[in-house]
Amino acid sequence: MSDDRAVIDTTGRDDGSLERTTEVLQVAGVAAGYGRIQIVQDVNISVPSARLVAMIGLNGAGKSTVLKAVLGFSRLFAGRITIAGEDVTQLRPHERVARGLGYVPQGRQVFPDLTVVENLRMGGFLLRNGAAESVQEMFELFPRLRERARVVAGALSGGEQQMLAMARALMGKPVVLILDEPTLGLAPALVEQVMEQVLSMRHSGYSILMVEQNATLALKISDYAYIIDGGTSSERHDPALLMDSDEVARKYLGAR
Repeated sequence: MSDDRAVIDTTGRDDGSLERTTEVLQVAGVAAGYGRIQIVQDVNISVPSARLVAMIGLNGAGKSTVLKAVLGFSRLFAGRITIAGEDVTQLRPHERVARGLGYVPQGRQVFPDLTVVENLRMGGFLLRNGAAESVQEMFELFPRLRERARVVAGALSGGEQQMLAMARALMGKPVVLILDEPTLGLAPALVEQVMEQVLSMRHSGYSILMVEQNATLALKISDYAYIIDGGTSSERHDPALLMDSDEVARKYLGAR
């Protein structure tokens, strides 16, 4: 199996309390797709409060469609989506954001001509007050961004841009944060930095649903995991058990 299993320290996951948490995001019996074409069906996923949940699967399995269903960007044929207990199934994407849904898309989308601080302020534009305090909170969570506060985002490294994109999303104080392939296109050394930052976010109490191409690293730092296969979701798994499975290792982790 890949040496990535030993890259990131996951101490402090507090596994003993996992079953006592509140579900902040629930995807129940969802079938979704585009136009008349249904891509996924009977998808059931939940994200507990202050937990990191990974969604893994082969390319084309339907992971992106599931995320777009949660965000309100794909057509919903059946099912129900709730955020903090509120049914948001019929709400538009911006209304779901207002209910507490945060999103970091693929591609490290930042405003390249704005400084780090200005990017963060853009993420907090919905806050009526406390934006300055929230910027300082992000600097505590992402110390590298404090060092680069006055640098324009276009001059940052790929890893720094990804950290900025995540911090900007957190400026909106989301109930749950969606991460779509946070390490896509990054050099190996930067992959480790970004995943360590994701783990730090989880330790800080953020609730996260993450799709990640590096399934081994995703499982290493997650509290729970789902597999999307054949357009449907598995039951909720203990990531450690998945990593010890020969079948999972062969199919999803590129090992054994």
